[in-house]
Amino acid sequence: KRLRTRFLELYLNSVEKMLQAKMKKEVQFNQIPPQKKGQFIAAIKKEIQNNLETNAYEVLDPVTSEEIRRTAGEKIVKSRFVLTEKPIEQDDVEKARKDGILLEDKGGESSKAKARHVMKGFRETNAEELETTTPQCARDSVLCVLQLICSHFWIPGYLDFTQAFHSGDQIDREVYASQPSECGLPGYHPRQLLKLKK
Repeated sequence: KRLRTRFLELYLNSVEKMLQAKMKKEVQFNQIPPQKKGQFIAAIKKEIQNNLETNAYEVLDPVTSEEIRRTAGEKIVKSRFVLTEKPIEQDDVEKARKDGILLEDKGGESSKAKARHVMKGFRETNAEELETTTPQCARDSVLCVLQLICSHFWIPGYLDFTQAFHSGDQIDREVYASQPSECGLPGYHPRQLLKLKK
């Protein structure tokens, strides 16, 4: 039994290392090489379009934005883009090329530009009173699943849930966000605010 547990722990460590190798570090917008900047701008536009289509937020007009800045400035949080070079499978290369976000086409080492628009919710007024926990998988659960994988000779894989943020519940309070300072929302005035809905 001890050997089996040790084996599962080693297997879990190797899976974690594999997943960490798949992840790339965040890149700063002003440090992106000119030949890759277009792909990251396309990724930003795609992210904004997804947020608008799923009603995660709405962009307020300039007049309303200035009114909120004057009357409810404490309800405005900052936002930023998290930009990464994400490894992709060979099957996803053509879609990334079509979307204009393909960075490298190198077979099993291909990558695409990825942008996530994140809100700095920790700066929200009374943030310490809001429920912010997320479901986590316990160590025992992971070891149990690994035992099942080994016992059934299954081949492990991974699954990426896209746009999970957009499946969230509607917010029942008034919260606004400013545009990211590094590049803003393409096509909008930099002073326009976002009204957060999810």
